[in-house]
Amino acid sequence: MNRMIIGVLLLLVFNSCAENKNIITSGNSIQFGTESTLDVITWNIENFPKQNDITIDYLVKLINSMNVDIIALQEIANSSYFRNLVDSLDGWSGYRSPYNNGWNLAYIYKNSSIEKLNIYEIYTSESRPFPRPSLVIEFEYKSIFYSN
Repeated sequence: MNRMIIGVLLLLVFNSCAENKNIITSGNSIQFGTESTLDVITWNIENFPKQNDITIDYLVKLINSMNVDIIALQEIANSSYFRNLVDSLDGWSGYRSPYNNGWNLAYIYKNSSIEKLNIYEIYTSESRPFPRPSLVIEFEYKSIFYSN
């Protein structure tokens, strides 16, 4: 019961703090984000890449249709396919955690808007880290430094 109450309260806090954004869908793409705001999304791709190069081609099209600055990714199972994804995105860089169990975390970020980057893992010595070590990103966007 307490977990349900805490969950509802967290949802209320997140919804009340979030700025309303219009998400525009046209055809097979989703467009959101603006040039004037820091836009961060999280995406559990689930066992990336499920269909190898087909998955990468699809993700490149989707990411290029979005106007976001940082994408936090979960379940990035294959480091070479992740590198192929990042290399296929013009103007983007990426980092995949070295934790090697197929549930890896990663960030990709737009080089034109993200500066002075620091990415690192925490809780690396824990035996059961949530189910993996957390991946922290610190960065500068429009001369403002963001940290946890």
